[in-house]
Amino acid sequence: MTLEQSGRPAFQYAADFRRIMSDTKWNEDALAPLFYHGLHDDVKDELCKLDRPDSLTKYMEMAIKIDNRLFERRQEKKRSYRPPVTQRQQSTQAQPPAPVASPPSQAQASPTPMEISSVRQPLSIAEKERRRKNGLCMYCGNPGHVAFSCPAKKTMSRIYATNSNADTETSSSVCEQENHPTQ
Repeated sequence: MTLEQSGRPAFQYAADFRRIMSDTKWNEDALAPLFYHGLHDDVKDELCKLDRPDSLTKYMEMAIKIDNRLFERRQEKKRSYRPPVTQRQQSTQAQPPAPVASPPSQAQASPTPMEISSVRQPLSIAEKERRRKNGLCMYCGNPGHVAFSCPAKKTMSRIYATNSNADTETSSSVCEQENHPTQ
């Protein structure tokens, strides 16, 4: 009997294992090692940290709980992607980067009403809806692009990356060049 979890959740594997198990005359003591053998390695790694359960049913319950937790953790990691400048990098700097104002573009001569401070606040649900309805960028609120390709976002990430360099003279000259382009 060869059955493996493969790319499916442990609860599906356990259900299939029970279905096949009912066709055999083997007892739980003989089936438990077979069930274990078919599990994903990451589930096995977590199971080995715990005491062995005294029944096949408990073994299946533990494997399902572990597999569910591992799945949740993988999803959590996907959602918590951070931009290149991490919290750790910012906290290890002696001084926080000095705010650098970007030059106003021709399309935007004055600040937008949402620019309250240099610290970005989460958008309210109403503001998100307004921006979606009017086809505005979810990052800066301007039309003509989306947050992924927002020029304001790229400018700020360049400024933070530049300010995190050890050579402050070089970084300040780069910022000055960005803010005062030669004509």
